Amino acid sequence: MNTKSILAVTLLSFSAVSGAAFAADTQPGADMTRDEVIAAMKDAEARGLISHGELDYPLIAPSQESKTRQEVQAELAAARAAGQLGYGELDYPKVAASQESKTRAEVRAELRDYLASGHVPRIEA
Repeated sequence: MNTKSILAVTLLSFSAVSGAAFAADTQPGADMTRDEVIAAMKDAEARGLISHGELDYPLIAPSQESKTRQEVQAELAAARAAGQLGYGELDYPKVAASQESKTRAEVRAELRDYLASGHVPRIEA
């Protein structure tokens, strides 16, 4: 072998060794033992931080707020009384009920006044 070949082989071997050493140093948890990893996994699972399949993705952090059953039922009753509950896709999005009610004659008179004001051009049939 000539000196160029020996130099090339030496450089390649050093780059392979240094790459493996660099990768070992940068892996998170590389200094943990098997028992420590298992303990960390069990802790994360107990706190609800591990996903098990597609149904619980993305992970939702457990709520820190807790309400009693009576508080939730009171909120539901208040929402029902205020007309804020939807009953299917036909009333989505929920629109607040109007407090104003007019008779048919009042609406027709309002329309007649609007047309007479010239806002809408008359269409002759």
